[in-house]
Amino acid sequence: MASGNFPSGQIIAFDRYIVLVGGYQYAKVLGPDGSLKPPYGAVGKHYPNHEYCSDVFVYDVKRGKFGTGTSLPLNNNLPMTVVESDRIHLIGGETGGATLDGEPFGHHPDLCLVGTILEISR
Repeated sequence: MASGNFPSGQIIAFDRYIVLVGGYQYAKVLGPDGSLKPPYGAVGKHYPNHEYCSDVFVYDVKRGKFGTGTSLPLNNNLPMTVVESDRIHLIGGETGGATLDGEPFGHHPDLCLVGTILEISR
């Protein structure tokens, strides 16, 4: 997928997986040759009418391949992301608005999501 605005920082799990959370799909993608191209692929959106993504992409540096994790329960652009052992913490970001467990959150939410990362070997 052509998506961007992923967080930086402590986003490595099990010393091999780069975890890229949420993001935004821009109207153009910079190609390897420096030319602008249309985006490719369909990004996942928990709320289809909001502009941000709910995808969780995982890059395995040992295999050189991308995969996906379980999608976020909301669209989020640039949440602060911290991976610690098998736990992932997402704080804030831009959501475009969302409701979680019956509680509404605005564009810049006061929100912390915590999840568990499972390493699946194939």
